[in-house]
Amino acid sequence: MMAGVFPGPTYPTPVQQYGGFGTAAELWVKNDGLSHPVYGGNKVRKAVRLIEEAQRRNAQRVLTFGAAGSHHVLTMALFARATGLRAAAVLIP
Repeated sequence: MMAGVFPGPTYPTPVQQYGGFGTAAELWVKNDGLSHPVYGGNKVRKAVRLIEEAQRRNAQRVLTFGAAGSHHVLTMALFARATGLRAAAVLIP
């Protein structure tokens, strides 16, 4: 999906067990921060699928919505531009 200078996502992201909780519980943490070398996080997986669908439909632009400072909006803008799509956003305070 993401060719050229902007690399594709890296899956699966690592899962690590953390101790120190005795025998009562286990804590496992999935590190989605490593899902992409440029901008990782849990929004990458969704953004990649949405942009792939936009490309499949021969879209020229994606429109997204979110709060000011939204990581979803930022992820969509970064990934859309990396694939040659224009991005627009409606931001809510």
